[in-house]
Amino acid sequence: AVLGSYLYVGTRNTSTGAEVWRSSDGTTWTQVNTDGFGDSNNVGAYSMAVLGSYLYVGTRNTSTGAEVWRSDGVPTAVTLQDFTARPAGGGNGLAVPLALVALGAVGLLALRRSLSRARSRG
Repeated sequence: AVLGSYLYVGTRNTSTGAEVWRSSDGTTWTQVNTDGFGDSNNVGAYSMAVLGSYLYVGTRNTSTGAEVWRSDGVPTAVTLQDFTARPAGGGNGLAVPLALVALGAVGLLALRRSLSRARSRG
């Protein structure tokens, strides 16, 4: 995603958690979040979108499900904050945010996919 004069990319990291990096030249990169946004269960930053002056990042959290994080609106000092609304009882930990789509001034559409685990019978 591009916000201001920066290109943002996300990574998958199952040890310490997802990372978000930015670059203004494509050569020098700076990490802009704490690993996993402070939770190592946020294993991947799978989708991003820009809406107005905000960067949104969709993560897979193996404990609570898909999460959406939003920047603080300052392109030169991005602090991502979780604002995911969760149903009572939490998530199943298997949802992956496939895409975040900015809908002009209207809002943000988050598309997700639930993964199914293979079950063995014995």
